[in-house]
Amino acid sequence: VSTPKTVAVEVEGKRYQVGPGVLLSSRNGDAGATLNDDYCTTSSYAALLAGAFHFANIASVDRLVLGLPMRNFHTHVAHLRSAFAGNNAYGDVEFDVGSVIVLPQPLGALVNFSRYHEFDKQDPHLIIDVGYFTTDWVVATGLTIDEERSGGHHSGASHYYEAIAAVIKEKL
Repeated sequence: VSTPKTVAVEVEGKRYQVGPGVLLSSRNGDAGATLNDDYCTTSSYAALLAGAFHFANIASVDRLVLGLPMRNFHTHVAHLRSAFAGNNAYGDVEFDVGSVIVLPQPLGALVNFSRYHEFDKQDPHLIIDVGYFTTDWVVATGLTIDEERSGGHHSGASHYYEAIAAVIKEKL
């Protein structure tokens, strides 16, 4: 019998079991919290980050890059920078972070595209990131974001899956 690949993480007095060994049926048990615009300020977010450091077997990084959805990017940048820079101790999981950089989530796709494809830094680009719970879009010229034309909302692939399931349920 193999041992599940999980680790106990303690955040603000609450214990979380995190890692790839967590049962699939419980992974989205906190789905309502992930739809919360303040999710990145919750203890479950911190627990997942601690679990990531644990399973990556990393105790220290000079720079941690985190992503936020466009709709609440400016609201939580300062919190993430201060919350995770320095020493982080969550029960048996400890890690040090030199500094934290926070980027809009879709920007990673643009940076990747700019590295591996012909990239025109003068023309605007539209990046659409349809996630499981949210959809974000970024308009950028080069790597400079046009914030007036960028945004996001609570509607992702899960909404389509629910609609498809409702139609199938109705037919059955």
